[in-house]
Amino acid sequence: MRISIRRSHILLVCFGVLVALSTGRYSYALPLWFAPFFALRFLDTAETSPRTRLKLIYLCMWIALSVSWFGATPIWGVAHFVFMAVNALFSVMPYVVYRILVPRTRGTFASTLVFPAAVTAVEWLAVFGSPFGSFGAEAYSQVGFTPVLQIVSVTGMLGLTFLLTWPAAVAAWVWRRKRDGLPWTLGAYAAGAVVGIIILSGFLRIHQAPGIIDAAPGTEAQVSIAGITVRPTPIHELMPLLTRDTTRFRETSTDLHAAYLAASRAAAENGASLIVWPEAAGIGTFSDVELLLSSAAELARTHGVYLLVPTMSLDPEGERQALNRATLYSPEGVLTAEHVKFGGNFMEGTVAGAQSLTFADTSFGRIAIAICWDADFPAVVREAGRNGTDLLLVPARDWDGIDPLHGHMTMLRGVENGMTILRQADSGYSLVSDPWGRIVADVRGPAQLLEATIWVRSRRTLYPRTGDLVGILSFLGILTGAVWCSKTVRVKHDSRSAGAARRSVTAGKITYGKEPYRTWITGTSGSGIRKNVGK
Repeated sequence: MRISIRRSHILLVCFGVLVALSTGRYSYALPLWFAPFFALRFLDTAETSPRTRLKLIYLCMWIALSVSWFGATPIWGVAHFVFMAVNALFSVMPYVVYRILVPRTRGTFASTLVFPAAVTAVEWLAVFGSPFGSFGAEAYSQVGFTPVLQIVSVTGMLGLTFLLTWPAAVAAWVWRRKRDGLPWTLGAYAAGAVVGIIILSGFLRIHQAPGIIDAAPGTEAQVSIAGITVRPTPIHELMPLLTRDTTRFRETSTDLHAAYLAASRAAAENGASLIVWPEAAGIGTFSDVELLLSSAAELARTHGVYLLVPTMSLDPEGERQALNRATLYSPEGVLTAEHVKFGGNFMEGTVAGAQSLTFADTSFGRIAIAICWDADFPAVVREAGRNGTDLLLVPARDWDGIDPLHGHMTMLRGVENGMTILRQADSGYSLVSDPWGRIVADVRGPAQLLEATIWVRSRRTLYPRTGDLVGILSFLGILTGAVWCSKTVRVKHDSRSAGAARRSVTAGKITYGKEPYRTWITGTSGSGIRKNVGK
């Protein structure tokens, strides 16, 4: 028995509200577990045609994403809504796959795997091929739910995507089975047991982990860190001055350099052994940046500290492309590593670095360097997990719309690869998190001083070895299902078309041709057609 249009619209509204609360600026852990169920129920029971149902789900998804991501993307105005329309198109594709494949699975429990596999496959194709990196990935909504987050150490965030969407598909399957008077308890209990075991394993993994300030003697190194944001770097004010009033531009930028050097001296005198600045803290002309780096090297040597200096080198003449990089100096004042940003260069217009991280061995472990957007590419950061990196340094620069979402995204790289994260932001969320996704220290605000004494812990995880296997298997599974269904439909069509032709000759009025195989478009019940033929 189908539900009324009014009740189906309630399902659609619930779906849209929960989607809006599970991503972008309003990213909460629980809504995403429930949101797909309402859309699947709507798709299964609404009295409109399947095409209309899918269009309504798309419209609802577009509105929800436009609201939740407003101000959280680097795209503004009307372009934001166009961009969200494209994203909504990708997001609705799993529901199209669900509507096509599930009716052909004869209601078996295996049909519950179709929707989560489709979501995971689409995310694998869209996110990992996107120049925006993993922005919008469903796994980021679970940062506050640390036990379930532990699965990414084995499968990466795609495994968490599958886990998040499977219970909704199981619930929709149970609803259909109960409606049709078919057994459902064994499948429901089995799915519940699997999800429960995964979450319980996450609790146990955290319980067995060392305390945030504990460490086994002789196995891990202790380091005192200081993340410094003196004040927000006024890039939007400085850029117009670069060509219009170069003298004033240089005065403003060199004053900022002096402020960061003074704050770093104070942090070193206070006991810090690793000092990190935010992205583009050392903005200036190419010549002024080189002077800053010379002073930074001398400061590191004089005070015996590691100093990471992110800079943005600009050319007033416009002959050289802007360079966004981070330079690490050792306690000897030696340039130990230099990283050029590769993420988001198409938006910034800066020199594009190599699609890889930069590594350096220090007295307290192996360090990797990424700049802001770089950390949003899991496939690249996976390199750090493969070579046993202990600490990932991420100088960053955020805007209000992605605070604290962007910081939470970076935390996931630590759980995936078993390493500590130190993220120092300009006007955003600065944090230190451990390999289990626990916050060691954090701070927000325009001026920041992030201080902590941490144990740099490297923990071996499976994800750097397994990679995106879950995404690949999901894609192959959906592709195989589509091919199998296509062949099955073709065989049935040939046989039933012949039978229909024979019936039309004998009965003179009974013809149904292709109709049973177009149910996903027309909404016509194949069983209903057979019933009419029987009459």
